[in-house]
Amino acid sequence: QANALANLSVLAGTMGRFARAAEHGEQALQLHEQAGSRRGMAIAANSVGVALHDGGQPAQAAAWFARAFELAEEVRDSYMSMRSLLNRGRALTALGQWEQAERALRRSLFLATQLALAPDLGDCHVALAELALQRGQLAAAVEQH
Repeated sequence: QANALANLSVLAGTMGRFARAAEHGEQALQLHEQAGSRRGMAIAANSVGVALHDGGQPAQAAAWFARAFELAEEVRDSYMSMRSLLNRGRALTALGQWEQAERALRRSLFLATQLALAPDLGDCHVALAELALQRGQLAAAVEQH
């Protein structure tokens, strides 16, 4: 049932129903918690963060991404650690918390490099370029992109 709720969360998010997506993600997290699945909890927390971020709530999203990262680290899931850091960095960029955003994004890039995942490396570089643009650093943005 938790996986079905996670899928509903993604579907609601793609339909622009961000509050509903976050709700389904929270329900999935609760079921994973009851089952003792820390990895499932990390994935669900990241999904809630995505829904909140896409729904225009970057501060709340950043908190959920931090929770997802902590859970992913507990179970040593490097991929989920990398994705939650990347998402947290994007949320912090939106909030203008540039130093924290850069730390999260650079750590995400480091993990993506270690995992040798080209699409994720690209996502990290794009996020760093977006951060540089927000800071008014055009040359750095071009370098990242």
